[in-house]
Amino acid sequence: LLDFKVSGQEFGLGIALFYDIGTVRDKWQKYSLENWKSSYGFGFRLAWNLSTIISLDFGFSREDKLMYLGMNQIF
Repeated sequence: LLDFKVSGQEFGLGIALFYDIGTVRDKWQKYSLENWKSSYGFGFRLAWNLSTIISLDFGFSREDKLMYLGMNQIF
């Protein structure tokens, strides 16, 4: 979305939208199309020198809200 340099360091800024639906069962034989849960959210990504990604995500569902902060490297 946006690329810039600060003190010789390269950065990239991006956004992410997500939606998920699923279910959990203790045995696969109990699988059904009932009681599925969904969630959605958005997040921001900051790429630092194209190798380190700092992410900040916000997720929402009927049951809860969650903020997730992550720092990962691309291998």
